[in-house]
Amino acid sequence: MLFLFAALALAAATPDVGPPTVNGVFAQPDVCPGEGCDTTMWWRAKASVPLYKAPGSPRIIGYAKPGDRAAVRETLYWSHPQRGVVLIDAPPFKQGDVIYALIPEGEGYTTVWRRGEQLTLPPDDELDSKGRQVVQWNEAPRPDDIWWVKVRTSHGLTGWLKNPDAFACMGKLAGDENCVDAPQPKGRAAASQP
Repeated sequence: MLFLFAALALAAATPDVGPPTVNGVFAQPDVCPGEGCDTTMWWRAKASVPLYKAPGSPRIIGYAKPGDRAAVRETLYWSHPQRGVVLIDAPPFKQGDVIYALIPEGEGYTTVWRRGEQLTLPPDDELDSKGRQVVQWNEAPRPDDIWWVKVRTSHGLTGWLKNPDAFACMGKLAGDENCVDAPQPKGRAAASQP
């Protein structure tokens, strides 16, 4: 217990500059969260899905209907950073580092913010090889993250999907059949896994 208090005291001396947020939301463009996520394929709707005018807008401008194809144009991941304090040295992190969990990468890995840089925290952030706790996370409740995806359907409708999951061909690991590459606009790089 004394160790925990010492680490927290050290963290208090470390500059605690979190990621830039607006109303508590960190917005990261060009993200495809989770293992195997892919934004280069034609996504195929498995259900009727609303398309919103803009991220955060309640205005629905249309629907992707079952069987419609959608090509991803851009993505925006809204997270509510969770503050944590590193309790022991675990390279590249040092005891006392203040970090913020941002984006899930898949397989338990997480993109975190530390003093202006984004790093990957491995899945074993709870315990090291000796069973010691690595990060003490702030346990305060926080809103769910939101993944916004701007798509253009095969029928020419362009809008934003909110947390899309009702589509086939969203990732190489899904095992979906008949997935084909979608045309990419000039200069658009595929969204990446963090």
